[in-house]
Amino acid sequence: TDGEITNEITSEEAVLYIIESEISPKIIKQPQNLTIREKEDATFSIIAEGTNLEYKWSKNGEEIYREDQSALNIASVERKDNGTKYTCTVKNSRGEVRSVEAVLKVHYKPEISKHPEDVSVKEGEPVQFSVEVIQGNTEETGFQWFAGGKKIKNATGRSYSIKEAALGDNEKRFSCIVSNKAGEVVSEEAVLKVIETEIAPKIIRQPHNL
Repeated sequence: TDGEITNEITSEEAVLYIIESEISPKIIKQPQNLTIREKEDATFSIIAEGTNLEYKWSKNGEEIYREDQSALNIASVERKDNGTKYTCTVKNSRGEVRSVEAVLKVHYKPEISKHPEDVSVKEGEPVQFSVEVIQGNTEETGFQWFAGGKKIKNATGRSYSIKEAALGDNEKRFSCIVSNKAGEVVSEEAVLKVIETEIAPKIIRQPHNL
């Protein structure tokens, strides 16, 4: 009506904060078993979904300090790492999940425990060179013998034999390469010394009476 007085005041503004609810962690892709050669680098990884995820890797059940990413990198693996089991725990405030175990298999080269040794024989005598080996951990171990730096055909065993040593083989150097899928090792060289056989004296023509 005429003459009516209306009073009003305005409140302070209020801000509405919407807090996102955390999503529980879920593993999408598990870490996989890995086979590599000794001295190579290994990488295990995991893919997970959720919010504010934390990652903790473990080796044979023991947590690995400072490894808190979705990928675990291992530099220059050694043969002692063969068979090691790795797992990853993914967590946030809503809970945690643990991955399956991923096994590291390390292939390593064989070792020569006894190298071929120098041999001295007489001309025409038999000769044998051999190596003793500590096997690697792959299925097959191969051998290849060399003479004077050249591959000897069909000489693919732990030992190499010569039926009759010839003077032409004197001072020749023999070696063996031992190998598997992880690599190869070369033996030390062994020197063959062939001694010329002395021929007993024989009279071809007798003296005659004069």
